[in-house]
Amino acid sequence: DEDDCVWVEREPMPWIKSAAVDETEWRSWFDATGILRDPDTLRSRIYYGGLAASVRREGWKWLLGCYPAKSTKKDRAALLLAKKQEYLAYKQQWQSITPEQEARFSKFRDRRHRIEKDVVRTDRGVDMFADENGVGLERLHAILLTYSFYNFDLAYCQGMSDLAAPLLVVMDDEVEAFWCFQKLMEQMEPNFHKDQNGMHTQLEMLHTLCGQLEPELLAYLETKDCSNFYFCFRWLLIIFKREFSPDATMRLWETLWASND
Repeated sequence: DEDDCVWVEREPMPWIKSAAVDETEWRSWFDATGILRDPDTLRSRIYYGGLAASVRREGWKWLLGCYPAKSTKKDRAALLLAKKQEYLAYKQQWQSITPEQEARFSKFRDRRHRIEKDVVRTDRGVDMFADENGVGLERLHAILLTYSFYNFDLAYCQGMSDLAAPLLVVMDDEVEAFWCFQKLMEQMEPNFHKDQNGMHTQLEMLHTLCGQLEPELLAYLETKDCSNFYFCFRWLLIIFKREFSPDATMRLWETLWASND
């Protein structure tokens, strides 16, 4: 009987009531000199509401740690200029390799071949990468090959093109996309090590969580010889990039980056 019911009003959950941070709200988070007022609260806001597409170019650079916490607008402009020169210096290293040098540089030939093979298969349904001879794929190729000269030890591994492509779409700038990719790879590099220690750690965590939260599911997976969770490998390696639409992937990524975990 409804007369016997006690109605309790609750505050809406933050993920239900939060809209994406738009340009007007984004500007309100900065003071007159361009210093971000409250980074932690902004991260929480992004975690629950996400970023409007028009804000992502700046927002992602903050979330990935490209900007110092107390930097002014002037500081960031100077930093971007310096980072552009640094990027061009790395890029010039492989651009200046002569055919004669390349003939004696098997590692370079191998890395370039693997990058070229992967780039032409990356996100071809996205407008920026639709043209096989277009500037989008050319920039993606340059970012990945330059990164192999920035990080000689890791160089290039399959899957990196999937991580770099959305960054290039959002930044629409080769230099900014490179430095966002470099920051992302600081987080993701263990996933690409030859011993795959980063991936094994995450798969073990999945196993533990499943055992605690979904023991019946884990028991079922064990009967199918799937309790190693290798079927989740691609999900974790490229952060669900191939499992969701581009828009959903971008929303997921910024939520993860905003989590501070």
